[in-house]
Amino acid sequence: YGLPVPAGEEGGWVAYDMDERRGLFSHGSFLAHGARNGDTSPVFRGLAVQTRAFCRTIPPPPPGVNTDEGPQSEALCKPERYSAHSGGRCADCHQHIDGVGFGLENFDATGAFRTHESDNPETEGDESTCAIDGEGYLQDVGSFRGPAGLAELGLESGALRHCFVNHVHRLVVGRGDVRRVDAEAIVQLEARLPEGEFTLSDVVRAVVTSEGFALRREDL
Repeated sequence: YGLPVPAGEEGGWVAYDMDERRGLFSHGSFLAHGARNGDTSPVFRGLAVQTRAFCRTIPPPPPGVNTDEGPQSEALCKPERYSAHSGGRCADCHQHIDGVGFGLENFDATGAFRTHESDNPETEGDESTCAIDGEGYLQDVGSFRGPAGLAELGLESGALRHCFVNHVHRLVVGRGDVRRVDAEAIVQLEARLPEGEFTLSDVVRAVVTSEGFALRREDL
């Protein structure tokens, strides 16, 4: 992360030194997701946020698309290269993905902060001359900058709250797929939780005390 080593023999807590860092979205364990050729991938990061953190369904790429390769473009800087996704059959899905990923671009694949892109020695140009503006957007919600801004939008929109309850419910009831009865139960669970902040214990307690968890449906 580019932070100082904790003081003392046993180590200690080191606080983030910038407002843009906050929560899971700023962890190296998340920021390393989908890295390709030693650099970040706005597509894979954006896809992970939308599907895993916001529980949104993004269709798979069309047949024949090699997801291991970035957009085919002669442009040097990443925003210009990825602008190829803004048209044609790619646009419908990438408008929900790329903007999220670009809002996290100031953090490299190890979680360290950066102001410029990483140079790819296999290309003719020098990508390290490309400045990163760090601006991202969440479709139909708003713009943000960095992990902290993304988390704020997720909370304001209710997407993080709904998805968190969804994940906990699936884990506790032991079903990977969300059935119609589960979707109805999740809506009821959300209504029982406090407005604003709540804990994991609050969600687990709401699940195990719900009618759907305590009773078994009778087969007719």
